[in-house]
Amino acid sequence: MTTATVKNVPLGTPLQVRARLMTLGWPSLSAWAKAHGHKPVTVNSAMKIWGQRSDRTPHGGLSRAVVHDLRTTMDQGITPADVQPTA
Repeated sequence: MTTATVKNVPLGTPLQVRARLMTLGWPSLSAWAKAHGHKPVTVNSAMKIWGQRSDRTPHGGLSRAVVHDLRTTMDQGITPADVQPTA
């Protein structure tokens, strides 16, 4: 079962998310954030607040976008080679 079929499955602890991203080839959470147009501090904050929650979805637009992008990356197995560089 993927997280796309169940809406409020937690992403995991920040350490678990970093490990999953590293298995996909991302060197760090900051590198992932920059490649997806997010500020690293925003991604870290969203992970600390919303990474393990399953009772609610993020309220703010930035946190919601970060969690959505992380889910998409991990569910679809997006690697750094799959992401177009942003200008």
